[in-house]
Amino acid sequence: MNKIIFLNALLFLVFTSCSSDDTLERIDNTSLNDLRYDMISYNFDTPFDLNGDGIFSTDVFKEGNPCGFYPLFISEEGKVVHPHTYIFSLNVETDTNGEKKQTQDCGIAEALPLIYEIQGNSFVLKNALNDQIVYKGTISNDKKTITLTFPDAGFFKNNILKPDGTYEEYTGSTVAVYNLVE
Repeated sequence: MNKIIFLNALLFLVFTSCSSDDTLERIDNTSLNDLRYDMISYNFDTPFDLNGDGIFSTDVFKEGNPCGFYPLFISEEGKVVHPHTYIFSLNVETDTNGEKKQTQDCGIAEALPLIYEIQGNSFVLKNALNDQIVYKGTISNDKKTITLTFPDAGFFKNNILKPDGTYEEYTGSTVAVYNLVE
């Protein structure tokens, strides 16, 4: 019985380790290993006023970064902490005076680690189990800045309060920029 379990586990590892996508060439897997990148901006296409100062911006960081976004960390083994384990969504609430205001939700979710690949300035995050591309972005020539695009605003519902007091559901993408912590 133990041999059957061991063989099944071994077969599972063999099949999940195989890659069927050879479109991106792996480079030296240690080139970014054990590095940390801090998020310096998180942008929507539509401006919003999260801090209530009357100034609308597309960058969460210009609105006060209420969730304290976490870093993009690449382990010694080349595994990347999933950028969307840190949840951020925009909401619209009505206060007791009937005034609408922009609010946000923050949280942490569990997700599987990702692996990265680089080809030129292309930076791709893939599912570590099946090699499927999860997020695409760019990396600077000096490897100090990573820009990632999250489709559909990171898969979380976002409602943006407009200056006229109406709101709309945001269905666009978001873009995060990370800088290397040296």
